[in-house]
Amino acid sequence: MQNIKILIIRLSSFGDVLLTTPLVRILNKKYPQASLDFLTRSSNIQIFKNNPNISKIIAYENNLHQKIKDEICNSNYNIIIDLQNNLRSRRLHQGIKAQKFYYHKNNIQKFLLVKFKINLIKNKISNVAEKYIASVEGLEPDNNSLEYYPDNLKIDENKTKKRIGICPGAKHYTKSWPIDYYIELSKYLISNGYEVIILGGKSDESFAKQILEKVPECIYGITENNLDELYNSMYNCDLIVCNDSGLMHFACTIPNKNIIAIFGPTVKEFGFLPYNNQNATVVENENLNCRPCTHIGREKCPKQHFKCMKDITSLQILKIIEEKINANDL
Repeated sequence: MQNIKILIIRLSSFGDVLLTTPLVRILNKKYPQASLDFLTRSSNIQIFKNNPNISKIIAYENNLHQKIKDEICNSNYNIIIDLQNNLRSRRLHQGIKAQKFYYHKNNIQKFLLVKFKINLIKNKISNVAEKYIASVEGLEPDNNSLEYYPDNLKIDENKTKKRIGICPGAKHYTKSWPIDYYIELSKYLISNGYEVIILGGKSDESFAKQILEKVPECIYGITENNLDELYNSMYNCDLIVCNDSGLMHFACTIPNKNIIAIFGPTVKEFGFLPYNNQNATVVENENLNCRPCTHIGREKCPKQHFKCMKDITSLQILKIIEEKINANDL
């Protein structure tokens, strides 16, 4: 056991890398004396900075491909778990003698569901985090969620109102609930006595500015991609409203955080629901035969109506917020 060396490869993206943390935890429990290394893009290394289950983080950049491949060759890994499973990741460990496991992406099933609405996944839906775990023979999921370990937890002792965090950003336009709806929701919340904080990283700054222009009472919580700041801001929220995004998965690193996740063009069959969070609610328009139109997001609605998002109203979200907040106060 003491000589086991394990390498996990998941280069991108932010949410997908977060979804590997249960596998990392379970592997460490099964092989507590093993050396467990993780290879990911430099932009994602913060995720594992204090993770006690990781021995070493290897930062990947395209221009360092050969150097990193040489490092892998010289590290004598016994087990390589390729969760990226594409040409780039396979080239990194090609020719290396080790026991290898791969994440199977079910691309054919996803293609049939998106293009022809043939649903072969319906009766066997599982979260991507569980699929990562299942990719390694002999592992079983536990009951815990995703993990992040900040340097310090800062609890806001001066908070006097219920605080709602809103995360308006998403990588693709069609995965974002319309910004006007976030503005309208923020106005309703503030008029009902809540605090509203806008959360996200640098790429979400333009969304925050649009909201603040219309609702200056909101708190600006956008960070310079500092995950510790984001974690503490989310921790001090009573509830978080988000899209189907990496921020949703990051909110799941806070145990049983109240979350409302708004799904538009994507569906639960793709496996990206909030993982092992009993207080998460997914809101989606289930009355459209054009869903799903994508499994990753689009830059515009192919039908031009965008009903998957526009039919989910701010009053509908407000009602769910108040139900969840009131339930917690009982």
